Amino acid sequence: PSSGAGLSPMALVRVKHRTPARARTRYVIGQTVRHRKYGYAGVICGWDEVCRASEAWQARMGVSKLPRGASQPFYNVLVDERDRPRGQATYVAEENI
Repeated sequence: PSSGAGLSPMALVRVKHRTPARARTRYVIGQTVRHRKYGYAGVICGWDEVCRASEAWQARMGVSKLPRGASQPFYNVLVDERDRPRGQATYVAEENI
């Protein structure tokens, strides 16, 4: 088994299957989406029921300024390389999709 060394953080994301307890998410893994503010397209590859990023990251990204703040689902999105080259992955608040 691999230790994950050399893999991007996105390669280590644990897949969560939708269940009735997790049904409050609007989007599903594999669904294509477009970011409302920045306009890039991507595909959902994971999600958290609430923001799980560090407090420092949340402060840098202005999560507290979002109407729904950190208490909303956040999605791991693989960005379409036609919109942003170099294989970028993002962590996006549900209200921004």
